[in-house]
Amino acid sequence: MFDLLKQNDRKKLKQREKIDAAAFAVAKKKLVFYALTGGQYKYYKMIIEYLLKNCEIVIHYLTNDPNDALFEQNNPKLIPYYVSERKTISLMLRLDADIVVTTVPDLQSYHMKRSTRRDDIEYIYVFHAPISTTMQYKEKAFDHFDTVFCVGPHHVAELRRREEIAGLPKRNLVKAGYGLYDELGNSYNSADTRSRTKPQILIAPSWQRDNIFETCIEDILDTILGKGNIVTVRPHPQFMRLCADKMEALERQYEKFVKAGELIFETDFSGNTSIYMSDLLITDWSGIAYEFSYATSKPCVFINTPQKIMNPNYLKYDIEPMELTVRNKIGKSIDPFDIKEKLAPAVEALLQGDGADSQQIKEILKQYVFYPGRSGEAGGRYIIEKAGV
Repeated sequence: MFDLLKQNDRKKLKQREKIDAAAFAVAKKKLVFYALTGGQYKYYKMIIEYLLKNCEIVIHYLTNDPNDALFEQNNPKLIPYYVSERKTISLMLRLDADIVVTTVPDLQSYHMKRSTRRDDIEYIYVFHAPISTTMQYKEKAFDHFDTVFCVGPHHVAELRRREEIAGLPKRNLVKAGYGLYDELGNSYNSADTRSRTKPQILIAPSWQRDNIFETCIEDILDTILGKGNIVTVRPHPQFMRLCADKMEALERQYEKFVKAGELIFETDFSGNTSIYMSDLLITDWSGIAYEFSYATSKPCVFINTPQKIMNPNYLKYDIEPMELTVRNKIGKSIDPFDIKEKLAPAVEALLQGDGADSQQIKEILKQYVFYPGRSGEAGGRYIIEKAGV
């Protein structure tokens, strides 16, 4: 019976995809946003809200997630369509639109290709992390975009350097800031934390080989649990997508702490409450470190797992990646083999305000993020001008 229900669900989803794909193909489109998952909307939110408020353009939102929260909204100027990742390939190849906005890198390198129907579509990239472009992205990740919405000056410098090295034409590098910082900052500033009686610690690693979940999550949990804190474990979406069985095993292993209310496993990535409501973040090389510290002016503990290096040629750019420059300015770094000895004292010290300079974090934010609090306006005004609406 269960298999039959699953088969019926797949048939309904397939039929839904067929209807949405047909509607998307025939719609007259000026502006398209594309997302792999429902969790990616948060990177577009400020831009989209600015557009909805300040112009009459209709936004066609293509998502590979049938459970994307956008399907629950009812705005005639924001039309969501569900299609699978495979179907996206053909839709993108035949796309007829003026502007495409996405936070999916590697245009032309993987499933997302430029349209063969029109060669004048403007493809805009929006960052889903404020980290550098040179080390944790593939070397050609942004080569085929016409426009990049840069988080800060480091992106401009790195992408111009890439153009020099690869002989690329100059792209439109827009000073756009970082929308998720704006949203997190707004949420943090309006949050009511008066009822909280225990410190909140968030563990949120990156997705890479030898990340925290693959190397030392048990050591971390064994060290910080039972100390009067509430710990939230938030895996990377890719980890849940590919290693859900490992997460289930971890939940079983620490079930008594979950039942005691000391440990939370967070696998719904549509919200950001755990980020801005936490007092301390433990991570490895994830860009969430800068989202958290920028929004809250609070520190991080970095576990020095092997670096996430997607571009082995990053040293030839002669620009130190910001995640190396800033790492020890917004918290403390600990080697995996030192976790049992050094993690608990570091956590206690940072929670007590020892070794964390909130003013320094605010200065780093100013240095690495354009237009704090105004990213929606910066990106939205550019799109309005280019779309002629």
